[in-house]
Amino acid sequence: MAESQAESSTALAQRTQEIVDRTLGTFWREVNDAIGNTYDNREELDLQVRALELLQGEIRARTTRLNSLRNNLVPIHRLPVELLIQIFLRTFNSLHWKIETNRHLASISASRGVPRATLVLKKNPGGPLIVRLDTRKATPGIQDEFMAVAVEEARRWQSIVVQGPLMTKHFDFLETTAPVLQDLFAFQVKGNLEKRLELGEGRPIVNVDVHCISLPWDSSRLAGLKTLQIRRLSKDLPTSEQLHGMLSASPQLSWLRITDCLNGPSDLVDTGVAIGTKPLISLPKLDTLIIQNIPASLRRLLYTHIDSTNVTCLVADKAESDHFASPNLPFSTLVRTCLNATSDVVFTWRDTDGRLTIGSVPLAKVSNNWIPWATRSAGVDLNVDAESGDGLGEVLRAMSPITPAVTLLLLGQGSLPEGPGGDSARTRFSSDSLDHLSTIKTIRCTQNFDAAPLLRHMWEDNPSCCPELRELELWPWRADEELMANDVREFLSVRHGTGDGGENGEEEDESPERGVKRLEKLLLPAGVHERLRATSEELLAGIEVVHTSEPAAVVPPPPPAV
Repeated sequence: MAESQAESSTALAQRTQEIVDRTLGTFWREVNDAIGNTYDNREELDLQVRALELLQGEIRARTTRLNSLRNNLVPIHRLPVELLIQIFLRTFNSLHWKIETNRHLASISASRGVPRATLVLKKNPGGPLIVRLDTRKATPGIQDEFMAVAVEEARRWQSIVVQGPLMTKHFDFLETTAPVLQDLFAFQVKGNLEKRLELGEGRPIVNVDVHCISLPWDSSRLAGLKTLQIRRLSKDLPTSEQLHGMLSASPQLSWLRITDCLNGPSDLVDTGVAIGTKPLISLPKLDTLIIQNIPASLRRLLYTHIDSTNVTCLVADKAESDHFASPNLPFSTLVRTCLNATSDVVFTWRDTDGRLTIGSVPLAKVSNNWIPWATRSAGVDLNVDAESGDGLGEVLRAMSPITPAVTLLLLGQGSLPEGPGGDSARTRFSSDSLDHLSTIKTIRCTQNFDAAPLLRHMWEDNPSCCPELRELELWPWRADEELMANDVREFLSVRHGTGDGGENGEEEDESPERGVKRLEKLLLPAGVHERLRATSEELLAGIEVVHTSEPAAVVPPPPPAV
């Protein structure tokens, strides 16, 4: 049977090809008779091109017609629109897909006019609705007409998207009882009326995104959330207790964003829920967490109570060393899991304020869009107020082991000690922290960071630390170039050894007794390099030496003895 069908298809294809060849032959003969077939006449060539374009147009029109007839034979065209909508909603669970694809089937928008909305409602008398109102794209009169039409169908609102400068009438519209509402997106322009939006009775809402708008945070409709964004809210924020209850009741939450929600200096006082007084918030599906510029009480709750090992996109600020007091604390586990999902990370320490910034390469990023259209890139962008070197060590110890390749950027005070003395610049950086960063490949000491304790730690306290280090950058850290050269000389002598040689006198890539890699690149002041070359050139063998752009201070010779 199969062979017979194949033979029939082959015969039909051959016959079709014969028809095409014969038809094209006839077409070209008639074109040549009517126009001519010389190829050195521009006018004749233009007419032949025009004849081909007309033929292509006829073929496209005929193809479109045949495809339409063929598609009409599919049984799905005979189903009612209401049934099709239900099939689509049950087949595709993605909120993004529902908003983007169903908008033509079940979406009404004020910007498209009331007649169109009425037509959509007529063609879709029973299915769920997506309601859109942008007050910047419709006149006040059209807005009023549209809201009057939409309110009549509130029983079947599935998603509502309202944005722009909002007034009391728009909030009244948003507060319409919509028992099956799943998606609430309300965007008030900053600086306009900021109001608490009441929620009527109904099933739990799944996705919430509010901007300059407050909600009854202890409402039962906010239990069972999958995504939550609260942005630019200056009053009526959820309390720590309310936020704890809301998140605890939403174990399916995958996206949490609370940003720019400060209301003066009082928000900086930490009066939040202390760890241990409330159960942890288990969010096993949370993969995106953004916490920026929020009251200390809410920040403390989120950093100490969210229990998740699924976060792959973390953007957060003002974490404290207390949040990393133990490797088993929730935030330590969350950050470590997210960090170890990346391949490269940069740790930046600032001596001026004792702040540590942890950033993956590339950084985690989240677009400033509604949840359905928001894009995110996996990674970490975290600021930690370590305050002191001890705090820094605590943070790094809690995140250990760190598996991605690490670049350590150390920013100094920006100046050298005054006078010709041998003192080095001061630093709050704890060199013991290096012991918890075994995957460091690059260390960059800039802005006159005091590299003396760091180098001493690697040659004296723990010569086996940073075994993967391949590149070291040093800006001037002392006022005396000879003393800086001594620091580097001691480091290289222990790191590489003065007489370590492989077979045939070749330098080994690794010091076997310590298991540390040899340095490949060294950036340092030109004067320090010259002093090393003059006294210990063998230590620089196999190392690419580059001069840093910041010249070291030249100490004048001492005055002659009288």
